[in-house]
Amino acid sequence: MADARAALDFLLSPAAVNAAASATIAFTGTLTNTDATAKIFLNDLAVSVSAPAGVTLQRNTFFANVPGILLPGESYTGPIFSVTLGTGSSPADYTATVTVSGGADVFASGALADTSFTVLSPAVTISATVPEASEFGPVSGAITVSRTGAAMIPLTVDFTVGGSAVNGTACVVIPPSLTLAAGVSSANIAVTPIPNNFAEGDRTVLLTLAISPSYNPGADIAGTVTLHDKPADRWRLQNFGAAANTPAASDTASWAHDGVANVVKYGLGIDPTVGDVLELPQPTMVSGYLTLSFVPNPNATDVQFSVEGCPDLAVWSVANVEAVTLSNPMPPTRLTYRYRVPFGSTGAAFLRLKMDRVP
Repeated sequence: MADARAALDFLLSPAAVNAAASATIAFTGTLTNTDATAKIFLNDLAVSVSAPAGVTLQRNTFFANVPGILLPGESYTGPIFSVTLGTGSSPADYTATVTVSGGADVFASGALADTSFTVLSPAVTISATVPEASEFGPVSGAITVSRTGAAMIPLTVDFTVGGSAVNGTACVVIPPSLTLAAGVSSANIAVTPIPNNFAEGDRTVLLTLAISPSYNPGADIAGTVTLHDKPADRWRLQNFGAAANTPAASDTASWAHDGVANVVKYGLGIDPTVGDVLELPQPTMVSGYLTLSFVPNPNATDVQFSVEGCPDLAVWSVANVEAVTLSNPMPPTRLTYRYRVPFGSTGAAFLRLKMDRVP
């Protein structure tokens, strides 16, 4: 008589699953008759599951009484058993064993084959780990998705994408799910603004965890990243309000009609709604050199400042200018430049301050 245990191969596929509390998981497997001559009656097999001690893993419906006969070399693939996690069970990792036993038609009533299976019941959290993002750069924010427990198999986490920012317009498209690969417990979702030159104000991207039969909600189930305009656009919104995107508020226009471009007043921190050229930096003579001193607006990080000089108002060049280091500038952020050649050594000397928006 053949060894009964050797006559049956048993394989679960997959042998590890993710499941939330109260979920029922049906395990599929393959039973193969490896005996050279004997038949195996499927409806004579018995399936039993060991319940892990101290956990809420529940045995449920078993699929032992499946009609059919396995001839030598034949296989059955289909449901073998199912388990149900208790309602409200805490996130945990459950490992147990399923055993297939034979009856009179399989020569023996003892265990023919067994294999272990694992149910992972992770808690998933979503939180904003880099909650600020900016169009200037651009600088991305980040929302982190994490799971507890073992990470031996992949886990797909679903979420909704909301907030006041339009997904795919205000930021690079964020898909509605993320798969944590096997061995990975957390991953970041980049929230990258799509730069433009419109003053829109702050907008938000909100990711909220969706309900799934594969996981439990954790303590944090939502994360918000705030998208900021470019600094110059933020300045225009603060100063011009609803008219911030009109031609009168553009960089090259002069809102106050005093001939000073808005971008110049932005770069120097001057009120653009007041017509006053007296706040502009004025060239002076210092120790025989034509000198220009100014204080940049510390918030104008998207403006490039340059001082150029020329002897004829025709060809301007930064090569005609040199920076001057002051011992105690007031304020400390003050910048000073001078025409490289002493005034008495040249027929004429001119300086100009340029401000250009950085894209």
